[in-house]
Amino acid sequence: MNKILLSIGLLLLACNSFAKHHETDKKVAKTAHGYHFSDNGVKLEILPGDVSMIDIVVNYANAHNDRDTETIKNAITEDFKAKLSNGVIIDGAEAHAKFLKDLFATSNQKWEYQWATSNNVIVEDGSIEQWVNVGFRTSYIIDGKEISQYEQHNVYIENDKIRYIAIASRPIIEE
Repeated sequence: MNKILLSIGLLLLACNSFAKHHETDKKVAKTAHGYHFSDNGVKLEILPGDVSMIDIVVNYANAHNDRDTETIKNAITEDFKAKLSNGVIIDGAEAHAKFLKDLFATSNQKWEYQWATSNNVIVEDGSIEQWVNVGFRTSYIIDGKEISQYEQHNVYIENDKIRYIAIASRPIIEE
């Protein structure tokens, strides 16, 4: 009888340990996977971010493909800023709307989502900046000729809206 009680006790103890190991409300320590240096040279940790932030950027890109200026307008902050790979700087939501009007009238731009990562930067005051790094294959038809390139967008998201984008690109040259 003692062996049965001991076996049951050990089984209950093992089940309890297993259940506690898989609790969902347990906080998991995250390890920095990179660093960012602030404007004044302070080394800031980059941690894995919320992957739902990627959807904000992908939906923004899809709205460009659909020429849906209302969705684009709702996806950005009023003080939105973009630095394009050709040196153009778009400063503000109104400037962005004008830029898109011209872009949509002169090219048949398409963005093809390739990959993305979501990152949190822990800034000096302890707050968190949400960044998404995303890669697109883009194509434009300009003067009847298709131009394709790979673009990497570094996107800063604030309160679930895009506040800043910096774009780097390289042309795709068909062999």
